[in-house]
Amino acid sequence: MVNNTQLQDSSALLSILGQGVEHWQHHEQGWLEANTLDASAAQKNAWLAEICAGVTLVEQSVMSLNTSAPTPALAAWGADLAWLQSQLQAAKLADELFYSARYGRLLLQLTHYLYAQSSH
Repeated sequence: MVNNTQLQDSSALLSILGQGVEHWQHHEQGWLEANTLDASAAQKNAWLAEICAGVTLVEQSVMSLNTSAPTPALAAWGADLAWLQSQLQAAKLADELFYSARYGRLLLQLTHYLYAQSSH
C-alpha cells in the first residue's frame, strides 16, 4: 500500500522532472537560435551548460523515481540520459544530435510520461 509520504515524494519528483525537461528544452531552443545568429562561442557554451544542467536534473529525477517505483521505461531512460550526457560532455552538440531519432524519442517519451502522470 502506498502511503501519503510516498505520494508526496513521487509528486515532488514528477514536478522536478517536469522542471528539468522545461529547462532543458528552453535552453536547447536558445542554443539553436544562437547557432542561427552566429553567436559567440562563449554564448553557445553558456546555452550548452544550461542544457547539461537540465539533463542532469532530469537524469537525477528519473533515477530517484526508478528507485522508488522501478519500471522498464525509467531504467531505459536512465541509459538514454547517460548517453546524452556523454554526447554533451564530449561537445558533440550539433544539429544532428537534436534531430536524432534517439534524442527525439527520449524527449517525446519523457513528455508523454509527464502528461500521463499529471492526468492521474
